[in-house]
This record gives sequence, C-alpha cells and structure tokens, in this order.
Amino acid sequence: MVTASNFSYFEDSGPPIPHQRFADFVYKTDVALLPIDGYQDLPLLSLEDAIKPIEKYLDPSIQDKIYVAKRRCRNPEDDLTTDESASIQLYTTESTTHEESLYYNLNKTLHKADRGLLKPWYSYLKLILTALWKLSSFTGLVYRDVNSNLSKEFKKGETVVWWGFSSCTTSLDVLELALTKIEVCQLTLFNIECTNGKLINNHSSYAAEDEVLLLPGTELLVIGKMQMGHSVTIIHLKEVTDSNVVLLEPPFTVTDDISNSFHPNLTFTFGPTITPTASTVHNKSRKKLRQEVNELVKQLETNKIFFGWLTINIESLLIEECKEIVQGLKVNTNVKELTIQSKDISMKCLEHLIGSLTTNKNITKLRIQGGEDQYLVPVCTHTLIDVIRMNKTVTILEMLNTRITDDEIKMLTDVLKKNTSIIRVSLCGNPYLTVKSVHYIGELIKTTTTLLALHFYGDHNINDECAIVVASALKINRSLTQIEMSYSQISDEGAGAFGQMLAKNKTVKELYLHKNQITDIGAKALAEGLKQNTTLTQSDNNLTVWGNHFKESSDGGEALIKAKTDSLDIGFKSFLEEGLILSTPIFE
Repeated sequence: MVTASNFSYFEDSGPPIPHQRFADFVYKTDVALLPIDGYQDLPLLSLEDAIKPIEKYLDPSIQDKIYVAKRRCRNPEDDLTTDESASIQLYTTESTTHEESLYYNLNKTLHKADRGLLKPWYSYLKLILTALWKLSSFTGLVYRDVNSNLSKEFKKGETVVWWGFSSCTTSLDVLELALTKIEVCQLTLFNIECTNGKLINNHSSYAAEDEVLLLPGTELLVIGKMQMGHSVTIIHLKEVTDSNVVLLEPPFTVTDDISNSFHPNLTFTFGPTITPTASTVHNKSRKKLRQEVNELVKQLETNKIFFGWLTINIESLLIEECKEIVQGLKVNTNVKELTIQSKDISMKCLEHLIGSLTTNKNITKLRIQGGEDQYLVPVCTHTLIDVIRMNKTVTILEMLNTRITDDEIKMLTDVLKKNTSIIRVSLCGNPYLTVKSVHYIGELIKTTTTLLALHFYGDHNINDECAIVVASALKINRSLTQIEMSYSQISDEGAGAFGQMLAKNKTVKELYLHKNQITDIGAKALAEGLKQNTTLTQSDNNLTVWGNHFKESSDGGEALIKAKTDSLDIGFKSFLEEGLILSTPIFE
C-alpha cells in the first residue's frame, strides 16, 4: 500500500487566498504510517483551550480568529455546539502568511511518521473530528487538484492513503478560482468517488465553496488516469470502504456516552454506511418548508417569476429554506434581477443565496437591500467577493440600507478594480460608512476602465470632503458616464469641486446632486464648469440640483440656465413634481 498526505507549499506574502486548500500539494511517501490513535481518550475542551498547546505554531492573531469564528457560530446547524462548529470554521480560515494557517500545520503534522508530534494537536483533533462525525456523510463525485504532474505517482489498481484532511469541492468553478491565484504549468485533477466525505458549508468560512472534507486516513483506489494535452492529468479515485484496517479511530471510545449522540449512519470506521439518497432528503426537507417558501421554489422551478424580477423578502429565513431557494435558482432560467430583502436574515442564509451566483449564468443584477429606516441587512462580503471574481454575468451591483463597513468597501473596491463585467455600482443609506470608504471608491474611479455608473448617496456622512475626492478622481477617469451623490450633506465647497471636474471631464453625461446643501455660491461654481464642458452640455440627460438651498430664479439658478445649452436638461424640480420616474432608486 502506498501512503500519501497533503499540505500546501505555496509562498505567498499577499492577502489570504480562500480557495488554496483545494489546490494544494500532495506529499507522497512510500513509508507506511501508523493509524491516528490516542486523541479520542481526551475530554472535549473549548476551542480556546484546544488551541493553547499548538498556538505557538500558528498565526499570531489566532485568538482573534477564534473569537470571530465563535461569534459566527453562535447558532450552528446540524446539532453541533458553538465550539464544534467554530473548530471547522477555524480550519477553513486562511492566514495572510500561508504557513501560519491552522490547516497547513495540522496536515503537515499528520503526514509525519513520528506520531508523537501529533500529541499537542490531540485536543483540537478531538473537537473537530467530534464535529465532523456528527455531520451526515456525503456520497458522490468531488474534485481536487494539484499544481503538479502526479501521473507517474498514481498507478491503476493501486491503493493510496491520504493522511491529511483533504479539501475537495463539488464545484469545478471553485478549483478554477483557486488556480487563478497560482502559476499553473502542470496540473493534476482528481475526480474522487467518495462515500464518507463531510459537506461542511454550514460551518465553513466560505459557504459558497461547497467544500467536502475527506477525513485523515482515507484510503483510495486508483481507477484510472488520462492525459489531457501536455499539461493536465486527470486521475480517477474511488474511496475504499471495506478495508479491515482502521486508520483513523473515531473521536469516542465504544463505551463512551458520546457515541450514542451520533447519527446511526456515521460510523464508517466500523464498516460500510448507508446514506439516504439525495432525492429522499430533498423530498423530506421540502415538506418542512413554509408555504410562502414552497410557492417561491415552485415558481423558480417552473420559470414563473414575473418579468424576471425576483425579490426575496420572507422574514427570518431558515437555512433549509435558503437551500431550497438556491436549488430552485439553479434550474431557473428566467430570473434576471435578484433582490435579497429579507428581514432578520442570517449570515449563513446570505452566504447560500449570494454564493449561488458564483455559477449562475442568468442573473445580471444583484441588489442587497434593507428596509430603509426599518432595518439593515448584512452584506456577506467574503462570499460577494467570490461572486465578483467568478461570475461574468452580473453587471449591476446595489447595496442599499446595509451594514457594510469601511473595511468591507475596501475589499470590494479592490476586487472591482480587476472586474470587467460590472458596469454599475450603487451604495445608498449605509450608515456605517465614513469618508474612508469614499477614498477607497476614489481609487476605484481612478483605476476602472469599464465601470459606467456610480451611485453613492443617501447618507449623512457624505459631505464636501467626499465630493472633493470623487470629483478629483473623475478628472482622471475615462469610463464613468453617470454619477450620483444626492440626498447628502454636500455644500458649496463640494459643488465647486464638481464645477472644476466638469471643466476637465470628457465622459460624464449625467450628474445627480439633488437634495444637498448647495447655495447660490455652489450653483455659480457649477455653472462656471458647465461653460467649459463639452460632454454634459451636449447631453439630453439630466443635471439635477433640486432640493438644494437655491432656486431656479435665484442668482445661482440663473447662472446655471445661462451656462447650459439647449439640449441640456437641468432639473430644478423633483421627479415627483415633474411627474418623471428615473431608473435610479430615489428615496424621498
């Protein structure tokens, strides 16, 4: 028998790569290793206490990561405790320095012949394996790849043992994203028929990854292999379930009371398991759904969403309900615009709903929206970033009345700088944003060559400094044609900055500055810019200034009228007064 274990050797000084676990290196050794044993005799500890013996090997900020993991896992699924769920979340959390990641160090130790080196890890192994044993086993095809050609290392008919935890996925798109982060000259793709994998997306840091975890000591039979061109090797593996050797002892003794709390189909080390079919589980779960969720899922499955606009505003959605909605979205072909507006929606539900867009090829507009003054919704930024990286269909992104923060805006703008498909971004009524976010947005404006419309409005924190940052960036930008900074606190200084921008900018065709604090002084500054502008003045679209501290008949209003051309429409009246409806969301 050939044994193998896996861990990453990538050198990386940049930010953490959330999908690196799926494309790490497979370390191969011909030395037979001893089974993993002894940890099961320890008591279950809290995650903090379980990490203490190994803390010196890990990220210096590991305690911060534990705190975040336990906060996210306060109400875990699958009858897990908070510490059990958080132990899985911590495993999937990447560190900025790859070699300080928990999963890297754990898997590196699991493959070593000296089993004494595992003893400091026993308490954590007890906790995470207890959690994983509680999860139902996944039976089906999963994928894993390696940035190396391993064709000669795997021979048909041979059995291998992977001693580390092996991150696999049911989605090839996740592997594609992982490979975009590393240089790939030679690639080995494993197609694995697994019987006892553990689907951990309910507890992972990245729910959208559809991660299936193979446990340490998983034995695999090499069914066959195929070469695709010069650089890609596909190896077909199948999990061995009838071995007489127990390579991983379960996390409890046979006489332990804890063994009675596990599901009857989760004792794979004692022999073959019987797992319910996917259709049986699906039909049972469908019966438990609320009527409004059932109706929505049926509409999705039969393509009966009117006009292709889907708004999910069901209060307090459950994880099971979100999963059914996601399944409906997978088969639906007529939804083009998705709005998530559910009150009291959990981060886990958002991860499932937003994460479903990583592979969706139909939806072109995503809106995450709270209830204006009634409630805010979270954004689930890490999953949203995955969508922006992987999805090439979504062109409009809106976040209205959410809990998004400055740090999350930085992460989003960083990934948007590299995105070429999203052409419109709207941010409105997000009370936790400060001027720091505007500086991040300013850098995006300077960099982007594909973004056409930016709406950043409806917040008391948007002031003259924000206007100056955006106007300055627009002097450089050559793609944006529509800008909105309305319903804010911009006064004459900010209006003056936009006037200077209009004198130089050659692309902006629509500028919305209504409902601010601009007086006649600021209006005159805008007029001076209009006199030199050759783009906005030739447009039949709008410069909207209504709701400020000047009138059409005042000095500032008259200056704007004199500066405009016949084709330019300056909006001195609100859209309600004009009887007009804009495509831009307006809150009055």
